[in-house]
Amino acid sequence: MRVRAAISLGFRMAAARYPDIHRRWVTASIRLGGQLPHSILMVSVQRCGEADMLLRAMEDEPMSSEDLQETNIEFMAFHYQMMLSEIWVGSVYEITRLRKERGLVLEDGPEHAVARQLHVLRMPIDKHEIANGPGLKQPLQMQRNPPNGDASDLYTYDRKDPQRGHIMPTGLSSRGSIMWHAIDGATLAAVWLERRAISDALLDVWAPALVGSEAAAPSPSEERA
Repeated sequence: MRVRAAISLGFRMAAARYPDIHRRWVTASIRLGGQLPHSILMVSVQRCGEADMLLRAMEDEPMSSEDLQETNIEFMAFHYQMMLSEIWVGSVYEITRLRKERGLVLEDGPEHAVARQLHVLRMPIDKHEIANGPGLKQPLQMQRNPPNGDASDLYTYDRKDPQRGHIMPTGLSSRGSIMWHAIDGATLAAVWLERRAISDALLDVWAPALVGSEAAAPSPSEERA
């Protein structure tokens, strides 16, 4: 099978596997796109939805016995899931940022809270630094991740340092979704954020589910790092 056909098939299989999620993303794209009718925002939301369903399919597929025997396959599957999850975070972040800038998000509303989560994820992913805030007025004493196993594991993070960098600890939730241990520069609070939980929260705001249309999702509170 050609790569082009394989990729297309993967997206189509994912959309067929989650018809209710698919409908909600289409609804979200129409609602949000209609607020900026002279743009391609509707298409941007639809693309985020397609990527979300593909990631959900990856998250829900346990490794087969053959995959587990091929450690390289297992590693690369996680690598690609991580890559796509990071791209998805950046894409939905830009949509929430745009909506906030245009005054389309209620201050202190549920979408504002999700937008903040996306912000504290996007900064380390795309800019390799902790999201700025009042908590970063002074340099922070940090522990390197992943560790080197020597004295360099302890270092100072200074937002004024042009060579500053931050790598978030990552893992998989009990639902097989990528999780990041993110630091909010506003409060210095550190919390595990799950990609799928962020998607669910966005859909609850952009396209609430019809009662009884979807099975209850398991809680992301149980993690496997």
